[in-house]
Amino acid sequence: MRLGRCLAALVVATTLLNACGSESSDEGESDESGDAPGRPPTRVVATGPDGEVVQFTDFSVTCRPSEEEQPPAQIVYALAGFGDADNPSRPKGPAMMIEAADTVDGMTVELPHIEEYGNEKTFVSAFITEVGDEREIASNTELSTGEIEVISATCEPTPRLEVRIDGVMESELSDNTVTVQGYVVAE
Repeated sequence: MRLGRCLAALVVATTLLNACGSESSDEGESDESGDAPGRPPTRVVATGPDGEVVQFTDFSVTCRPSEEEQPPAQIVYALAGFGDADNPSRPKGPAMMIEAADTVDGMTVELPHIEEYGNEKTFVSAFITEVGDEREIASNTELSTGEIEVISATCEPTPRLEVRIDGVMESELSDNTVTVQGYVVAE
């Protein structure tokens, strides 16, 4: 069920990216070298139980409205590793999605974090497709620990998501965990 929701969200997000366009983080104020004054570089490092390390540095951002049965909110998506423009919903390797409601600006959530049912305004989530042999690594799984700090989540005037993540996320397919640490600004 969780995988289905994540995949559906990815399809919606990539459709919006194609239809509306987006800017990747290395085209805005921030870049991988950390040249933006007062801001660390955009980089999330995920380390699997076998020692394999995956880095995500190039994030695109888009927004979608909350689902019909949810209270009004905009959901901001930051996506990394989702292949070329011809087939963005099919990653060719490890990929990451971080999403947050625009109503959680300035909020820090402890992992595992699960939105309150019927209240998408509390929505914060991180998902990684693969690190080494581990698949479907999510921030809302039982063995996940740590925190996600939502520094900024907005769709107006343009989509922007700034988060800091420091934790351990569990695979939805096994009891194995992946250490995930980093900072993202996608605008």
